[in-house]
Amino acid sequence: MKSNLCWIFSVIFCCFIGNSYGAESDPPIVNAISVDQTYVDLSQGSQTVTFSIDVFDESEIDWALSYIMIRSTTGVLKWINGSQPNIISVPFDTSDPSGIYEIQQLRIIDIHGNQATYSSSNLLNFGLPSSISVSSEIDFDFDKNDTVDALTDGLLLLRHAFGLTGSSLTDNVISLDSPLTVSEVESNLEQVSQIADIDNDGSVDALTDGLILLRYAFGLRGESLISNVISNNATRTSVADIEAYIESHMP
Repeated sequence: MKSNLCWIFSVIFCCFIGNSYGAESDPPIVNAISVDQTYVDLSQGSQTVTFSIDVFDESEIDWALSYIMIRSTTGVLKWINGSQPNIISVPFDTSDPSGIYEIQQLRIIDIHGNQATYSSSNLLNFGLPSSISVSSEIDFDFDKNDTVDALTDGLLLLRHAFGLTGSSLTDNVISLDSPLTVSEVESNLEQVSQIADIDNDGSVDALTDGLILLRYAFGLRGESLISNVISNNATRTSVADIEAYIESHMP
């Protein structure tokens, strides 16, 4: 009887020790991930893109070891660890090159070293975009599809100069291959006064600057570009100067 009791207590003790000190071995599970912006405008200074991650684990996530990896098409790599629970913040400095930064990998590691790795294709299943667009200059490509088009960028400037906002500004004039949201396009246009005074008369006007860009995007050059659309107060008035100025702000 005494030996049986000793055996039972030994089993209970071993189970207790195992449950108390044994580490769980299941990898973390990401339930959802989102990002606060997909377009970074470095002309306004350094920016931070924040990834919010909802993750389940039986123990606890080691955010200092967990990371997200993004890489630009020119080879610039950003490998960023978490600094607080459920958040990984990716800094972009004004020295970072413009271009497309692909979201390549997310790795979540718990305090026992168990890890889960999510590739770019896995992350797309969560509704995360495939990339982040980074620009260090303001140009006339307001919807950031790498081209200035009359029926998108040209009309956007014209509407903006007429004072339109919201859906009246952006409806049906954002390129289908634009990486930006409607609000991001509108935010771009709010900065347009920095470059959109094409004839340099001190203001951005729909019937001068707006029409000049629209004509340029339609392919008009020479006198056809500027005829009857230069302000009386303009200081940039020649065809050569107007064309050179527009070209200097093309993507």
